[in-house]
Amino acid sequence: MKKYCVFIFLLTFFFGASLAFGMGERPELDTSDFSDTPVVEATPSADINLENSDTTELVKEDSVTSKQSAPAPAPLSAPPPPPPSSESAQDYTGDPRFEELHRQYAEAIKGKQFLQAHQILYTIPSDQQLRRERLDKPYLDMFKSIENELANVNPLLLKDEDLEESVRKVLAKLYREAQASLLQGKQDIAKDLLIHMLFLNRRDSRAKKLLEYGLDLRVGSYKVEDIESKYRSKSSTFFYGGNYLAAVDVLTTLVLFNKEDPLIYERLGSSYYMMGEKQKAIDAWSTALFFNPDNKQLEKIIQKARDVLLEEQKESKEERLTKKKINISVSNNEETQLLGIYKTQNDAYIFAAELKKQGMSPLIEETETGKWSVKVPKKQLKKK
Repeated sequence: MKKYCVFIFLLTFFFGASLAFGMGERPELDTSDFSDTPVVEATPSADINLENSDTTELVKEDSVTSKQSAPAPAPLSAPPPPPPSSESAQDYTGDPRFEELHRQYAEAIKGKQFLQAHQILYTIPSDQQLRRERLDKPYLDMFKSIENELANVNPLLLKDEDLEESVRKVLAKLYREAQASLLQGKQDIAKDLLIHMLFLNRRDSRAKKLLEYGLDLRVGSYKVEDIESKYRSKSSTFFYGGNYLAAVDVLTTLVLFNKEDPLIYERLGSSYYMMGEKQKAIDAWSTALFFNPDNKQLEKIIQKARDVLLEEQKESKEERLTKKKINISVSNNEETQLLGIYKTQNDAYIFAAELKKQGMSPLIEETETGKWSVKVPKKQLKKK
């Protein structure tokens, strides 16, 4: 316990400086490719070329597949929010000939390749579509309609020559995350992501149209601001206020804005640790270390946390073994006396503990009826 308290003190001291990042200036945008984040995402998504998306590789011809025509106009109002993504495509019991297309569709959605998913969906007959696919369809239609609409606009009006390549990549990433949030029913997060896109580039037509068609928010009905810094400030307030659960909630959203910022993962790990979620803390800190391998102090903290976790696991295992072996060495040939039968194992152990205090060696066994018997060697009773 003393070691644990000292570690908590050192942990708080260490992050007192690094976690103040939310109160300062907005960090510069990372120039690395945001599509390649293997530590954060098991299947990193590639950047989508919204104007020339080649999806023919994913879509296989099927003699029984009837193609539908994609809608042309964009919806004038936002589709109803879909249920959480946990209500997934597990309800499928239809034609096995379409299983490959369902798999391809799921992979496209997972990789945030929404134009590909849209094309795949329209190769599956409507009566063979999974529930999740049917729920996604209005949003995928909307995403496609936005691209069709922008394709008819003069390219000179859409081209942002003054934008750096790093900013373009960030905008593409934020747009995909906003699309994914809409599909998951997270309208508030989608709104924040899109508004932050406009903070970075006020002329971003995709962000404006998705706000209008996906959330029914027209230009002038929302305030453009630095949402990322707002989330950083919130996480700082929650963390130092001791509301670690709220801090985790904000930080997991903040990751969507910048998946390669080690400071976000440092604070996320600290919040998890203060909640007692040591393994999650180690995972988050390890991600931070991946993006900042020179942070030797964090490396030491991770190792210390692993040591504490192993010690706790060892103690827990020893407690379980001790409880199982409370039937202290009674010989198989030794005669025993039944002293009680209990409905629960816990009641039996409580009685056995009292017998141990009297110097006896109780034996606890589960009966055929599911109850628990407590016995002691007869020779110990004679001595009493």
